[in-house]
Amino acid sequence: MLSASREADSTTIVGASGVTETRFGIAVDHELRRHVLLSLDASMLTEDFQSSTRTDDIVRLSLQSKYLINRFAFVTLGYAYQRRESSPLGEGDTFTKNVFFVRIEGQI
Repeated sequence: MLSASREADSTTIVGASGVTETRFGIAVDHELRRHVLLSLDASMLTEDFQSSTRTDDIVRLSLQSKYLINRFAFVTLGYAYQRRESSPLGEGDTFTKNVFFVRIEGQI
């Protein structure tokens, strides 16, 4: 599934009157086996702060594998990556985040 959006929002950044967010993304799900589902999500987001020279570029990537134990329980293994770059340098948070996770979930 492809997605794109653009929206204006308020912000708590000092000196900025608001932020315009532009987002592009893709999501792909695949049933590898009857009880094994694979997912890939990727997106790019640009945050343009109004009344400020600051712009943030954010890249997100997520890979997941879900094993369906039965109708009521499943286990998810995954990896999530996020990189945020702010410009001009020093005006915002610039970081890279790598997260590996295991989730055990249930449903009624």
